[in-house]
Amino acid sequence: MGFLTDIRFHDIDPTLIDTLNGDSVAEQRNYLQGKVIRNGNVVAEQIALNDIVISRGIVGGMVDLHVEVDGLFMYDLRADGLICSTPTGSTAYALSADGPILHPSLAGLVIVPVAPHALTNRPIALPSHSKLTITVTGGKQTGVHFDMQINARLSKNDQIHIQVAPDPIHLIHPSRYDYFAMLRQKLHWSASPAGAPPEHRGLRESSDAK
Repeated sequence: MGFLTDIRFHDIDPTLIDTLNGDSVAEQRNYLQGKVIRNGNVVAEQIALNDIVISRGIVGGMVDLHVEVDGLFMYDLRADGLICSTPTGSTAYALSADGPILHPSLAGLVIVPVAPHALTNRPIALPSHSKLTITVTGGKQTGVHFDMQINARLSKNDQIHIQVAPDPIHLIHPSRYDYFAMLRQKLHWSASPAGAPPEHRGLRESSDAK
């Protein structure tokens, strides 16, 4: 849905000029860092801005996962998959799986089961220092996906270690950037059933702009 696209096409030139002149809003957002451990060896390692997803293959069935947080047992999960998301990714795949929206300034992550076998398996938000260890205990053609761009096939007993990466990404927004205006525009909050969505793309109303 383009939540990071907060400049309209016809506003590119003036916005870039304003940005180069220092009229902008800076923001930091966290990455996730994931490692796949097999027989004690790292076989894959990537970062993700939105999410790291463990999911079933095309054969069908469910994945069986053993989930620990900071070395403490959380649960054994049977589901179509498990999403580990940053606040940035909370409006992506995690939102489609009924996960919560996390404000980008929150230093944390959220894990969201995808179609869990037990309906009591619900999303949970965790602090930024949390370290997840997810062990594959069953399932066919299970895979792990980093921002849905880089994929790795998993085997039984593989472990996926996930934590917030040490180095954040730095973003620059237009000076009138408004996160809640972005949510209203993208998710059609406050829209009249008969009305068209507003044309503003993540910007405060001009009357509110400083």
